[in-house]
Amino acid sequence: MISHLAFYMLLILDILYLAYCIYLIKHPSPYVKKKLDEMERRFNEGDILGNKDFFRKKPWYITEKVEIIRYTRLKSMYSSHVGEIAEAYHEAANIPHEWLYEDEIPDFITTKAMLLWNMGDFSAAVKVMEEADLSNTAIGHMLLSFVAEYSGDFDTAYLEMKAAKNCITIQEVDPAYKVQIYHNYGRIELICGNRLEALSYMQMACTEVPKLQPVRMDLVHICFSQFIFNLALDADEKYKVDDYIKKYHDLIKNESIDNLIEFNNCKISYYRQLHDSEATYRGIKDGYDAVMSKIADPEQRALYQVSTFRMLMNGEFVHDWLDADIEKEYKGYENLSPGARLAISKEFMGILHLPDFYCVKNQSPYKQIYNRVTNYYKKGKAQKDIDECLSKLDAHEIVKRCRLLQNQLSVLKHVERECHISKSKEKYLNLHKTWMEAGFRIDATNTLMILADECMSSFNVVIQPAPWMPYFVHQDFLDMLSGGPAPQLMSNGFQLKYSKYIPDYFKVIPQKKDVLEEMLEILMPEVESWKSHPAKYEYSIHIAHYLMGLGRRDEAKKFYLIFKESKISIEQYALWMRQEVEILDAEFEVEV
Repeated sequence: MISHLAFYMLLILDILYLAYCIYLIKHPSPYVKKKLDEMERRFNEGDILGNKDFFRKKPWYITEKVEIIRYTRLKSMYSSHVGEIAEAYHEAANIPHEWLYEDEIPDFITTKAMLLWNMGDFSAAVKVMEEADLSNTAIGHMLLSFVAEYSGDFDTAYLEMKAAKNCITIQEVDPAYKVQIYHNYGRIELICGNRLEALSYMQMACTEVPKLQPVRMDLVHICFSQFIFNLALDADEKYKVDDYIKKYHDLIKNESIDNLIEFNNCKISYYRQLHDSEATYRGIKDGYDAVMSKIADPEQRALYQVSTFRMLMNGEFVHDWLDADIEKEYKGYENLSPGARLAISKEFMGILHLPDFYCVKNQSPYKQIYNRVTNYYKKGKAQKDIDECLSKLDAHEIVKRCRLLQNQLSVLKHVERECHISKSKEKYLNLHKTWMEAGFRIDATNTLMILADECMSSFNVVIQPAPWMPYFVHQDFLDMLSGGPAPQLMSNGFQLKYSKYIPDYFKVIPQKKDVLEEMLEILMPEVESWKSHPAKYEYSIHIAHYLMGLGRRDEAKKFYLIFKESKISIEQYALWMRQEVEILDAEFEVEV
């Protein structure tokens, strides 16, 4: 028989085990908690891209419901951060509601709604919040503000974000959401033209975000970089900007890939605003060296290489040091995922197709890359990749679907050349309709802007170089040129001067003037109505450029002045857009 002592010992052990089981209902085991804490710490400190496979397979030791819930929440956050929004959504949606405590359910519903919004399915996102009776919460109002903003209804966007802000004083709001509301309220105030109020709330977000426990580096990057950019628009605020850059840097606990990229991009944007070319170049080069030393994944390396190439070319900076790296790795680009192949090809073609850079296009390794991209487009391989990407999309992924269709149009223009508009105009109009129906007014307008731009492209303009010469499609004439002399190194040692070897033509005749005028009738009143939305200023320059091409000088000046009032440095934009601004400056600067 069992002794009394052994009996009591077993009873005590049973009681302890029962207590432990009760504890596990709401708490992970100490070992699993330690592992999950480590995962969350690394995520919050911005150590994401360096751990691509971190959440690919659930560890064997995560077995209890409370552990699975926390792990799934972290995995969903990770998937969202790396752009796999549909995967993040389904991870969150697959947690049974009966596993959750009553106070946990609203947070998971909100997460699902925000992920649906992120994918572009606005109606599904709003429906999820309404069905859970969460529309009148702070997060509900913020979501409705986002939906209204994207649809172009800036007055409603302002009122909804103001309601979200007001909820903070009467509802219990998660501190991370509170930071997002302050930041986005400031951003909406900026769109509405209330700069001082906007900066005040964006600054408040920067003050609150370091107080989060643990600090969320994804929110730190968003709040500080956007506040610094907008503060830098006023030259008198330079001392404040420098102070906030230091505060931003001090919050970065590790030099992960994410943190290096985000902080460096913020500095580069600031240097461009200051017109400090040397600091901009140094930021690009030093940032590249630091980031590439940490990236092992071939896809991440390729994407970062090509984005660095674009920045160097747009700044007309020396790039021989990057050429050597690209020479070593460009052959491997073909082995990447379809999405990466499409992105890389678009980046390279966007630069190498510009006449200014024909001399670069004719040199190694870019001659080989240009030929590969051209074959990739013309032999239907790009279309095959687009079709494969489209076939894998979730029904909610409206943004990705529209972006792929937009990419398809950028491929077709190189395949169809001077026939592109006649063959693909309907595709542009259908994409515009799709964006509008989904509630994306700015993106819909951008689609028409791209169509207008194609009307002025080298494929759709006929030129006569001199009175005694025949007429040419402009692109055919450019294709006959050798590429011009190599650029000269400037005295500063880091910039290149490209020769203007293309002559002023005797005659320039747009072939799609009717389509351009049709688009402008839609674009002009639309863009004017956008209060102080950031896209308004960039689009205004394009519209002014088109109007000048049509001889409508007074209307062009009106849109030129809209851009000049923004105080945004032209260094923030691509080379071809800076050239548009410089032409307009020469035309109107004396009158301004």
